[in-house]
Amino acid sequence: MICGLYIYVVYQILICMIIYMKASNQRCPKGQWRNRVTGLCEPHNNLAHANQISIADINAAANQILALNNTNTNVVAPAQKGVKRTKSQRPSNRSPGKKTQKNNINTIPGKKPTGVQAHGKEWENELISAIVPPEKLDDALNQIYTARHDIDRGLHILPGGRHISIKATKRNSVDFGDALRTIENVEKMSPLEAIIIKYKQSGNKKEPTEITRIDLNNPNVYLGPNFNNIRADIIEIDRLIKAGRPKHEYDRLVKHVQAYMKADNAELLITPKKGNPVKKRAGRLQMSLRNLTNIKREHPEIIIDSDELVKVENLSKLESAARVFAKKIVNGKQVQANATALAAVAAANS
Repeated sequence: MICGLYIYVVYQILICMIIYMKASNQRCPKGQWRNRVTGLCEPHNNLAHANQISIADINAAANQILALNNTNTNVVAPAQKGVKRTKSQRPSNRSPGKKTQKNNINTIPGKKPTGVQAHGKEWENELISAIVPPEKLDDALNQIYTARHDIDRGLHILPGGRHISIKATKRNSVDFGDALRTIENVEKMSPLEAIIIKYKQSGNKKEPTEITRIDLNNPNVYLGPNFNNIRADIIEIDRLIKAGRPKHEYDRLVKHVQAYMKADNAELLITPKKGNPVKKRAGRLQMSLRNLTNIKREHPEIIIDSDELVKVENLSKLESAARVFAKKIVNGKQVQANATALAAVAAANS
């Protein structure tokens, strides 16, 4: 369209120039040309005078077209009847050059992570700041939420060159997220460690008490030596939970797999998590470390020596109230709906 407009302007200027030349020839003696600058008739052999104004007019028109093209990229030709515009030709209300960008919580000055796992995220950021060099800090703090590892091996300076997963727990058990991804990470044998922060709740403060680093590349320890016998069962449980199937369809299979993993001395255990339809949160099957104290006692070979940069003293005490669980009614009494409370009630009634 711009090219066509340019040709049209040049064509009109040339027509005007020809008309003016004819008119000027009638007023000046034959063989002479009226100079529009001086107003005098000059010999016609000075073609520079004849073309001077027209060239300037053409250049000015061309510059206007180029300026229009550069400053307004949203100008489009009117739609012709019966011709449908493509998506790229439709006018847009967006300001040119602007891109929509979602801010990462770590890059907003003064903004702290929120939610029930906010304390873990704050400690994670403190660890990242301690073990990642300044030139890579922005990349480490702004990894996407679904990244496979909390800290990629190429970002930090700890010896061993492992990918890092950071976990925080108040108990001896440690949740490791999606079961199938955890199995893949353990079996993949790509260098991977977990930095586990244990803390205690003191009033409205969470105080880190211990940091443990464990090597996750040991399938026999974490999954058990006979894991292949239940692999298909775990995949089926995962499918049923993510499909939103009722608990009674997979509950018996879950108990079978959990009993098998315990008997096989696996340190990890599958733990189904119920979804929340109100919050549009799907259920999931996750993997949890059964007992951190036990694994440190039974498998010292997987414990990674501490580092000066990874010390509990380097972590902050956080202002954070204890997590409040939803209430449930059990035998006419209102109890906290967490696993420990429900197990205690069930044991008392058995």
